[in-house]
Amino acid sequence: MKLKEIVEAYRIGDLPLMVLGTYEKGVTVYAQQVRALNLAYGLVEGGTVPTAPRPAGNKFRIAVVGGGFAGLTFAAALIAKGVAADIDLFEKRDTLLPLQHGSDARWLHPRIYDWPDYGSKSQVAMLPLLNWTAGRASDVVVQTLAEWAKLTAPRESSAETLATNIRVFCNSRHLQVDRKKHSKYLRVEWVGERRKPDGTIDDQHPTPRGDSENYNLVVVAMGFGLERDEAHSYWRNDVAGQPGLDGPRRTYIVSGQGDGAMIDLLRIRVSQFRQDRILDELFPERAPLLGRLRKLRDMNGAAQFEALEKLWRDPSPSGLRVVGDALAMRLRRDTEAVLHLKVRRMADLFGSASLRISFQNKLLVYLLYKCGGFVPSDHDLDRLKREHNVEDRRVIRRHGTNARADLAAVLSDGLSASLREKGEDVTAGKFPGEQPSTIEWQGGFFGFRGQTKVMKSLSEEAKAEWRKEYLPDATKMMASGLSSAIAGVLIARKKPSRRLRVTLHRAMTLGQEELLQQCCEYAGQEIDDTRASAGRTLNTGVATIGQAYKTRRIVRSRKAVDRQTLDKAMNDLKLNDETRRMSRDVSFVAAIPILEPEIAGGFAGKSPVAGILYLDAMDPTFFLDDHDLEDLSEVIRNWLLAIERPGAFGRIQNVEHPPTAAPARPGSVISDKAKDALEVVFTVAPPQAKGPFHINFDYTDLAGLSSSSAESGTGSS
Repeated sequence: MKLKEIVEAYRIGDLPLMVLGTYEKGVTVYAQQVRALNLAYGLVEGGTVPTAPRPAGNKFRIAVVGGGFAGLTFAAALIAKGVAADIDLFEKRDTLLPLQHGSDARWLHPRIYDWPDYGSKSQVAMLPLLNWTAGRASDVVVQTLAEWAKLTAPRESSAETLATNIRVFCNSRHLQVDRKKHSKYLRVEWVGERRKPDGTIDDQHPTPRGDSENYNLVVVAMGFGLERDEAHSYWRNDVAGQPGLDGPRRTYIVSGQGDGAMIDLLRIRVSQFRQDRILDELFPERAPLLGRLRKLRDMNGAAQFEALEKLWRDPSPSGLRVVGDALAMRLRRDTEAVLHLKVRRMADLFGSASLRISFQNKLLVYLLYKCGGFVPSDHDLDRLKREHNVEDRRVIRRHGTNARADLAAVLSDGLSASLREKGEDVTAGKFPGEQPSTIEWQGGFFGFRGQTKVMKSLSEEAKAEWRKEYLPDATKMMASGLSSAIAGVLIARKKPSRRLRVTLHRAMTLGQEELLQQCCEYAGQEIDDTRASAGRTLNTGVATIGQAYKTRRIVRSRKAVDRQTLDKAMNDLKLNDETRRMSRDVSFVAAIPILEPEIAGGFAGKSPVAGILYLDAMDPTFFLDDHDLEDLSEVIRNWLLAIERPGAFGRIQNVEHPPTAAPARPGSVISDKAKDALEVVFTVAPPQAKGPFHINFDYTDLAGLSSSSAESGTGSS
């Protein structure tokens, strides 16, 4: 999407008013955070929010209404970009992230709603800011608030001082957004308690106060909201998912047709239920079945239901009957359930475009239905309570949230009336456009201050640690092992007299962009730079590694090339635009690509390059001939053999990516700008994986019921 299109998807009319994630489908924590980062990207890169200081007394002011995941992530993004603005963050309740705070019965997973797509098992959000790992909602809150506190903490040096001023108000009551006629500002009035930036009590502001101020921009990020009908909140703890302690069977009525209702139904009827874990337990090593499910995941309506029925009738291991049999053995014996629906037939749950149920919840409820795990009914709720003798405390209502009413409550009557006159009645559900929940920002965008156009003018010090994206610790460990082994071989054999550095880069896709990411700190000798460079991202055409990526061959500097020629080549290949200038003492560089098969289905990502081992040396006599390169390639091949074995490292798994359907395009030739300094090695074959391979090792908490860590009675969202 273009920058203007991104911003306009959030804007209300011609006002400096943005509504973030209120009416979107797929309102998960991860999706809301991505929407927040996309909005920040559009506003900063498009110049709406300034990054350069404004004249005294004319500071840009931003109000963020809502201290949940969306509002907090949006504010964090602006702080990370160093915007020249004052930000006021307003939260209605007593703490930041209040809905999920202390929620131990619900589980959050960043990609579970992508199942059974490739990568859906990845338990890490992989966000550049406020990143988190799957776990209890309360644990995710702790992780996120720790990241927020770190981001807003006072800096030790003046060079690190926050460019953005942030104030946080909790228990914000009577919050109203208004605009005087013809004013370019929005005015917000409120009664609230001033807190420290991390949300904790501020002794200097111990009591609430009322105030009102003008803002250049107001972002309403009210997110999930509370349930309608005064229902018990989805995020509050309960005992429905736990085994009964009072003897007789308990009967529940679950009323609703969305993900919340389906999850509660499954918690009530499936023993030891955890949404991310149940999928791994029911579908282990079932690649053919998962392939069939991927094909029908995006089917519409009745066609999807009929496809599931066909899979159910298939008794083979690639059918659903075997999964249903496994689920039947997991049914709880201390509960019964009625699913109260508006639709009459189960097939209609799949056929209505208005229903917001994720595929895996549809599938699990379908399997539960086939096992006789519940009774669906469209009868009146009071009638069902009488027929099944169910007390009101065992009726779980999941009828959606009050997001529309909550939004209407913060817009003044005058502002709402003017919006209605322009046909922009957002409180009635009318909204300008779909807000992107896929990554739109450029790789490394939140790793430096200011707009992209200032990148070239940044200091060498700033470039040393900038443009970072999430890097799993397990991947970092694997890369460190390989880089250290290569460095050890070279030091023992070549005995360089000066600095030698070795590191590994992996190919990664961020949104639609293919990048190379440094996977570990440099290994070698005489490395005196202690600044952390692991996690940095580079475009795939940059410097020596870019030439290895595009040619898919080993690239090295020419023998006895002079340092001036090598330095000029690095400058021409945009190295100095993307990272620090290479030391002029470097006399040798080499890059060894790690390849995947180039056939259709043989590689993942946009190119059959999984990663690139890079090394450089300052010893003027240092050179790697073909024999040396063959030996290093053999070390990498053996590393591949070790780490490609499925399950070789227990809970450290290489998160799979989808194989590309088409064969790879031929590799290109080395750039003319590099020919005087670099050469392609055609006599040594680069190391190659056996099949689709991505360097994306991460820790997973998934474990079967045989594990002592298995827990019962929890759900996930």
